[in-house]
Amino acid sequence: MTPLEDLSAEKFQGCLNQTFHIQAEDETVAAELVEVRGLKTHTRREDKSPFSLLFQGPLGEPLPQRTYRLRNDTLGEIEIFLVPLGPDEDGKAMIYESVFT
Repeated sequence: MTPLEDLSAEKFQGCLNQTFHIQAEDETVAAELVEVRGLKTHTRREDKSPFSLLFQGPLGEPLPQRTYRLRNDTLGEIEIFLVPLGPDEDGKAMIYESVFT
């Protein structure tokens, strides 16, 4: 499993539009990484810049916010905290966010 401290916006940029398989309680949900964005902050860490990820998953009952294990062909397995934001603008997919500070 890839440690959190080894994850960066640059590594996720290489995974844009790729599928991540989210391991939920009794199912696996496929979600696509649709955006990696840098975040502004008042304190700058020299070793890492804060960023957020947006995933697009199937519409329906959203997964509750919590830490999930995700699997991706490029990054392997990671554990990150996901927050459901709601349906996308078209109402065709559920958006999830993960923030790294």
